Order: sequence, then C-alpha cells, then structure tokens
Amino acid sequence: MFSEENLSSLDDKNVKFIVAAKLKSMNKIMKEEILSDVKSAKEEDDKLSFWIKDYEYKGRRLVVSYSAKRADKDRKDRERLIERINKKMKNGKVRLADLINNTGTKKYLKIDRKGSKEATLNEEKIKNDERWDGIHGVITNHISNSVSSGEILERYRGLWQIEAAFRVNKHDLKMRPIYHWTPKRIKAHILLCFISYSLASTVRYKLKQANVKVSLDKMREELARVQASIVRDKRTGKRFILPSKVT
Repeated sequence: MFSEENLSSLDDKNVKFIVAAKLKSMNKIMKEEILSDVKSAKEEDDKLSFWIKDYEYKGRRLVVSYSAKRADKDRKDRERLIERINKKMKNGKVRLADLINNTGTKKYLKIDRKGSKEATLNEEKIKNDERWDGIHGVITNHISNSVSSGEILERYRGLWQIEAAFRVNKHDLKMRPIYHWTPKRIKAHILLCFISYSLASTVRYKLKQANVKVSLDKMREELARVQASIVRDKRTGKRFILPSKVT
C-alpha cells in the first residue's frame, strides 16, 4: 500500500498523506542518524519520556518520535516472544515444527542451513531490535512548517477511527463480500453502504453530544421498531404521517 509508486501517485494528484515509515528498511546512513540522535537525547536526559525530530527523506518529511512508554511495550513484547521460544528449546535449539507458523515467532531465529528443521536464537537480531525500542516514524508530504511535527503525529494517531470505519462498513453494513459483478452495481452497493455509514455516524455523533451511548446494532434495533401510519383527510384530500412512539 505504501510503495514508492503509490506515494508518488498521491503526490502527483496533490493528495496529502501521513503513513507509517519502515525505519528499519531505510538506508544505513538514515538509520544510524536516527539511532544516534535518539541515543544522544537519552544521554542528555536519563528520564526521557518523549522526543521528536523532523528529517528529510527522499524529498518528503520524515517525523521520528521516541516514547518511553512505547519502548517498555516493545521490550516486554520481545521478552515474551523469546520466553515462548526458550520454553521449546532443547540443547540450545528449537524445532521449527514446535512453533506457531508466523513471522512474529520466527523473527528472532537463525536457521543454520537451508532445509534445516531446527534453529537457534539470533542474538544479533535481538540486540539490533533493542536499539529501536520506542522509536516510531511517519512519512508525510506536508512539507510546510504550518503543520507542526506534533500535529502530524496527532493526526496519525487518529488512524484508529479510519480502521473502525472499515470494520463497521465491512461487518455491520455488509459492504464486503460484494456479490455483484458489473461496475454499475458494485458502485451502487458501495454508495449505499457509504450513505448508511454517514447517517449512522451522524446519529451517533448527535447522541454522543446528548451524552447517550448507543451501539450501531442497538440503533438499528430501535429504528426497526419505528412505524408510521398514513392518514388521509377525506374532506381536504391532505395526507398526514403519524409516526409511532420513539423510545
């Protein structure tokens, strides 16, 4: 999703973006500069809780931050993973078949030869990962100083709202899977789901302002009970809608 080709396409369309940066995949000079700056900041303040700095990377703005709280989480996650591996260890080696088959479990393992069914702990990889504890970066094409580094990070932290919107659209509103196959019907289906999401979000926002917490399912359940009777005045011909009582 965040390939150079896609980011360049967004640049060409003048679309502003803030995306996660793969710091460990950057060139050696950039990585060493970041690690050196964070190390210096920690040496200056042995109780450093937060640090932030801007860099220039491939013509874009790279905002790197360090958080002591995040560093503690990174360390504990790594120790938990290593402990899980150590429990499976026998004579300094672990059988790959005994581990859960995902990259997270195997990231700290070193396989001596191709096709081997055993592995050892990759101490070098563990030490290198320790250096990155608490460090996070985002890349943006908001080059102007009118948007501060703190604002860039704050906007990125709002990512959970986008993820929540996708979950609601996919699961609650059944946007996916799509059973249509013609472009016209697919677009119509997505449009209806988007309109539904917009309405639901507006209602939830207004309810929140009134200090009323209602889930989407509860909202749908309440609305399903709403009925209306159409009454026609025989004398004037006018029609009136009489809604049922709303809870």
